[in-house]
Amino acid sequence: MPRNICCVPGCQVVAEDGVPLHYFPCPEKDAERFHNWVKIIGGAIASLDNTTIRKTHRICRQHFQKEFLYPKNRLCKLAVPSLLLPSADVSAPSPPSISQGAILHCDVTKPITTRTIEYFKPSSSVPFLRRKHFENKVKRLEQTLRQVLKTKQNFRKRYLLAKKIRKTNAFEIVTKKMSSAAKSLFYMQVKGTGKKPRGRRFTLNEKILALSLYKPSPKAYRLLSQLCVLPSRRTLQNILQKVDLKPGINEKIFEHLKKKVSEMPDKHKFCCILFDEMSIATNLSYDRAHDKINGFVDNGSKRQPIFADHVLVFMVRGIVKKYKQPIAYSFCSGTTKSVDLKYQLKNIIEKVQNTGLKVVATVCDQGATNIAALNQLMEETKGNYLRNDEDYEGGFFEVGSVKIMPIYDPPHLMKGVRNNLLNKNLKYVMDGKVRVAKWCHIEDLFKRSPSFWGVKLAHKLTAQHVVPSMIPKMRVKYCTQVFSTSVGVTLGCLAESGCLPKESVDTAHLIMLFDNLFDSVNANYHKEEGKIYRSAVTPNSPHLKFWNKTLPIVRSMKYINNNGKEVTVPSVTSWVKTIEGFKLITNKLRAEGVNSLLLRNLNQDPLENFFGAIRAHGYNNIMPNSAAFESAFKTLLINNITSPHSIQGNCEKDDSICLKSLKSLIYQNCNVEDANDIMEIIDEHLNIDLINTQLILESRSRVHVEKCAAIAYCSGWIATKAKKFIFKKCKTCQNNLTSSNNEDFHNYIIKKEYCGKRWLCYPTRSLFDFFAQVEHITWNILNKYAHVENIVKYIMLIISVHIELNFMKCEKHKENLKKYLVHKSVVFFVITWCKEVSDILNGKSYYNLCNDSGENVSIFLRAREHYNKTKGAKREAQRRRN
Repeated sequence: MPRNICCVPGCQVVAEDGVPLHYFPCPEKDAERFHNWVKIIGGAIASLDNTTIRKTHRICRQHFQKEFLYPKNRLCKLAVPSLLLPSADVSAPSPPSISQGAILHCDVTKPITTRTIEYFKPSSSVPFLRRKHFENKVKRLEQTLRQVLKTKQNFRKRYLLAKKIRKTNAFEIVTKKMSSAAKSLFYMQVKGTGKKPRGRRFTLNEKILALSLYKPSPKAYRLLSQLCVLPSRRTLQNILQKVDLKPGINEKIFEHLKKKVSEMPDKHKFCCILFDEMSIATNLSYDRAHDKINGFVDNGSKRQPIFADHVLVFMVRGIVKKYKQPIAYSFCSGTTKSVDLKYQLKNIIEKVQNTGLKVVATVCDQGATNIAALNQLMEETKGNYLRNDEDYEGGFFEVGSVKIMPIYDPPHLMKGVRNNLLNKNLKYVMDGKVRVAKWCHIEDLFKRSPSFWGVKLAHKLTAQHVVPSMIPKMRVKYCTQVFSTSVGVTLGCLAESGCLPKESVDTAHLIMLFDNLFDSVNANYHKEEGKIYRSAVTPNSPHLKFWNKTLPIVRSMKYINNNGKEVTVPSVTSWVKTIEGFKLITNKLRAEGVNSLLLRNLNQDPLENFFGAIRAHGYNNIMPNSAAFESAFKTLLINNITSPHSIQGNCEKDDSICLKSLKSLIYQNCNVEDANDIMEIIDEHLNIDLINTQLILESRSRVHVEKCAAIAYCSGWIATKAKKFIFKKCKTCQNNLTSSNNEDFHNYIIKKEYCGKRWLCYPTRSLFDFFAQVEHITWNILNKYAHVENIVKYIMLIISVHIELNFMKCEKHKENLKKYLVHKSVVFFVITWCKEVSDILNGKSYYNLCNDSGENVSIFLRAREHYNKTKGAKREAQRRRN
């Protein structure tokens, strides 16, 4: 009888059923129990010798009572089979028949004796040696128990002591002056010291604090983890996965803001909307949690098969109360189209208004699409006014019947004026006189370097302020320090004294004008000595009078290029719109009871600092990709935008606080919505022509040989994973997926073997064909439709239409194994496809842009074109300069 079959008569259990089979007791060491087993089972086994029974016969686990069953498929040393055995009336021989005559002649006077049939019962006596064994084992367990109890008492003492210390004045004195973050970090050390890493537990606030430490520098966090008690990296990643934020409008953010706004005073609800774009690295990566490929243009309502290299961020900033809150983002290519920007901005404003906040203005830079989108909104409002026979005064647009004034960021406007002055002259009218300002006048002042005994009159001017080729164009301070009172007074004084050309006075007047203008829109304190315009706007302040005087001068400004032609630049016209917007905002808020207004609350500094915090994640990640941006965005939202200010930033540190921490989003279940049961299938995917794998195997071309080796090796890897997680020891499944014979497509695997031993997995021809077809279908779909959501589920649906896994014969594991193989293979090819495209986008790969049939692969062509257009062109220009 085979070893993998139960020997009890009538029992049909085999090893493949998953029921453990047990050996007979050893006849030499435990002869009594061995013979008892044989007697109980009976049948043909009784005629066999002891050695044969021991080697070839097994009894399944279901014939033993529960008290004899030990963990890990072991039996008690006293176990005897007693369940599901053959009944006695079936196996016992029938009694012989007795004739009637024999009964008549029997002698009834003789006493009738009865014989008791003794049935076997398990012996309750334990041999002396076995009892000695258990006595020793009991002694060892008692000793272990005493040690565990002692450890428990020690931990209890430590716990009570720590609890007592925390309640004592000493603990309060030590932690009284600590910040909440320092107190949390200190308590983590007290609570977690002495525990194993897997035994430590952390609160949500402690995890968020650790996340704030981890994101700026993972390397420093790893060092701190060796010195202090901190959550593991995997724990922190799990937190971010629980925050479900996507491009576009996130309803959860606005729901939380609405609760916070309901507790605010009415004056604190006045706010403005900041929006700006940030450059990101082009890169594709698969997001398993949401089943989509990151790196494409996505505004929340529509995804496009275009590589994203910028991200547009919207932020709410308080005007009276200093607060800020990032509320939405979207990915774009180059810059967001004006029509799309108009649509997004309008929706964002409506959502913010629904929370109870009062949107007064929008703030952005003077990008062409920003100006176009705002002009479209104002034209739309103007059309509504004309249709209602109302006068439209201009300078605002309406959303929800609320007037909103567009403001352009004053620091950007200052840089725009300076940058145009570097290669053009500026003509303007002041005091009825036409004046011309030139950058060469400032260069003459710098070259002269007026000083007395080492004391310079314009001590802040350096080559980085004046020499055009050395000026950091994005740094605001190198612009505002030139347009300052010190430089203007020094230049005018030297020009009037004859030390510099007299026309330098015109440049000095321009510098003084823009210094006062910038002060009037950049006040951060209610009153500042010496600078009357760098103070809050009040009914008695000189701001309105100064703006009314300055507006005609700014309107008269025209730049003159090298050909002597007058040109109008956006910086000048944007200054006019901004001044008019500030006048409207001041009048509107004054009517609402706000009599003191700090206009620095109407610039883009919080948004610029937010971008700096994004780039600071990972120490110096100046060009994060889309996935890294989303991770940093989530981190900053849940830790109240806690991040160090960049010293090299192009704006000042703002003192605005985060309006609402969104760490409560972590408590909510972040379950990704399942795809609809009925998915729309694109017609062309129903007619995908499958490849002929036999031609690939017979071909000797370099491409086909390499492809054959890769498919064979990777399909073997898939089979190894399936064995580990699905069928494990099932022989049928193993025979369906792996081959015991070497075939032609196993050549690479054979050469990769170590010392010629068969350690690697050799796939069957059926698995090889399946893997090749999955690759063909996956890449065919990703070529044009990689941007669609639920991409893996969609590809699996198409595969189910074209491929039938008929080579799987195991009924027990068939369904689970099919799902696992298809899902694992598709995810594998999606990830490798993303890596191929990303390498081309970053210039790391020169992929052959033709597929097997000689047709151009459009996605790879676009990736190469994008690289040549952006990074490739820059590197070529750099090479030529060198």
